[in-house]
Amino acid sequence: MPHRNPSSTEQITASTGLLAICAAVTGVLAIAAGMIEQHAQLYIAEGAIVVLLIALVLREYSARLHVRRQTRALSQKVREIEDKNRLLNLTEARAAVGHWRLDLETNRVFWSHGTFAIHGLPVGKEPSLERAIEMYHPDDRAIVEEAIASARETGDPYTFRARLIRQDNVVRHTEASALIEFNAAHEPVAMIGVFRDRTEEEEMQRDLRAARDEANALAEAKSAFLAKMSHEIRTPMNGVLGFADLLLTTDLNQSQRRHADFIAESGRVLQTLLNDILDLTKIESGHMRVDPQPASITHLIQRTAQLAEPGARKQGLTIERFIDPDLPGMVMVDALRLRQIITNLMHNAVRFTDEGTIKISALKSGDRLVIEVADTGVGIAPEQVDQVFNPFVQAQEPGDVSRGGTGLGLAICRQLTELMDGTLTVESAVGIGSTFTLSLPLHEAAQAKALTASSSQQGSDGGEKLVGRRVLMAEDFDINRELMTEMAQRIGINLEHAADGKQAVDMACSARAKGQPYELVLMDVRMPNMDGLEATRVLREEGFDPADMPIVALTANAFADDVEACLSAGMQQHLAKPISIDRLRAALIKWLPDVKRKAA
Repeated sequence: MPHRNPSSTEQITASTGLLAICAAVTGVLAIAAGMIEQHAQLYIAEGAIVVLLIALVLREYSARLHVRRQTRALSQKVREIEDKNRLLNLTEARAAVGHWRLDLETNRVFWSHGTFAIHGLPVGKEPSLERAIEMYHPDDRAIVEEAIASARETGDPYTFRARLIRQDNVVRHTEASALIEFNAAHEPVAMIGVFRDRTEEEEMQRDLRAARDEANALAEAKSAFLAKMSHEIRTPMNGVLGFADLLLTTDLNQSQRRHADFIAESGRVLQTLLNDILDLTKIESGHMRVDPQPASITHLIQRTAQLAEPGARKQGLTIERFIDPDLPGMVMVDALRLRQIITNLMHNAVRFTDEGTIKISALKSGDRLVIEVADTGVGIAPEQVDQVFNPFVQAQEPGDVSRGGTGLGLAICRQLTELMDGTLTVESAVGIGSTFTLSLPLHEAAQAKALTASSSQQGSDGGEKLVGRRVLMAEDFDINRELMTEMAQRIGINLEHAADGKQAVDMACSARAKGQPYELVLMDVRMPNMDGLEATRVLREEGFDPADMPIVALTANAFADDVEACLSAGMQQHLAKPISIDRLRAALIKWLPDVKRKAA
């Protein structure tokens, strides 16, 4: 519809209506004002009451809201505490641990769930202190009572272990630890502690002790067996090697000499094998010891190379030596064990080399003594290099027994090296050769001593002084008695025999009474009636002085403990069987009184 502006008449009519409305409103307001003025005081009073009521309602609402909030917070804390208690109870149950508290004023006891569980009791009323102590084993109650009494008196914490007897008569091994609570006057008022079930741990330790004892028993049985086998093997071997060596000093035709050489060589192989087994056993049992003494490395290398030369020449091999001029003249080392290692390395080099050269070198490398044995032999396969130092392992093809050996030598060398704080390694290539490197701490001897051939000089100076000397031998094995008789005739001594230790004591006392005392005794150890150790002790108690009648053990008991036992009994030296005539002569020269004084 098109827009139209109002006419003047219409505008006047509208204004008149608006004025009428305004007048009506003004009249109403006037009437209202009169009424308000009349009732003003009443309305103000009622308004105040309404405001007060509203304030009270708001305050009640706020208080209830605050209470609800506090209730929710408290409930949350209660739930957290309950959760923690559940976790604590679960932890105690899994760990077999409980906690407890003792009020020292009332003797009231509190137990956790874990403590009830360890005692085998349902969770409930805690027992009295006296009843709690009665649950311990009668033999252990004093431990508990003394710990509590001491804590009451001193305030010191304590820990004890005691056996607990549960109601089902099951014995549990327990441990209790406690700290003391003090009041403001620093007086002990309570004990709070931890209670542990140590039964599984105790049973494990008991099993470990039993296993240890069983292992020790097995080790002792093994040692006893090896000692017996050593004795039983060395005794007849003494006859084999002794008579073979004596036979080689007689007039033999070529074939006989060759056969005698085979017997002697076979006996020496058996002796080496026996020594290797015993050495390995002693090392594994911790009985092997090293004894550093001043020694000449030059002399040791030269002597070891000389011993290897006959076998090398037989195979057409050349042995080369190199001694570093910077090496000290004398060093501190266990020469016996070092010689054993080098001899084994040289023996292996000869055994596994078909042609070429073997070179032994002694070098100074900083503060280390380095000895190398290099060969041009068959070499070692890469997969076998790391195994050659393991017992009974050999670097040769399976089934190849042409080169012999037991696989013990290198294992013993490695372990002897470690006993001397050294290392033994190998580098090898198949078809090219191997180089074994021994590295030891280098300690120069405090006082350099030039080596002399004193023992050989004593032999030449004192050899003629042995003729006619009176020597007693205690030996129960008839073959060894016959062997020693033959050796004594070669040396020139006057040897008499006793079949056991008791007879040896009787013969020594009788000879002294006749004014013809024996000048030395060769004493076996294992003999019937009276062994060599007891016989030696009896002779010393009878007044036979070591200076006038030394006693030398000549025995197949060759363990370190055997040597120590012989010396402790009063003997002067230990000679292990098999015995050679040269070793026997050297011992006689060393200990026969006149010869010893002359040599000194």
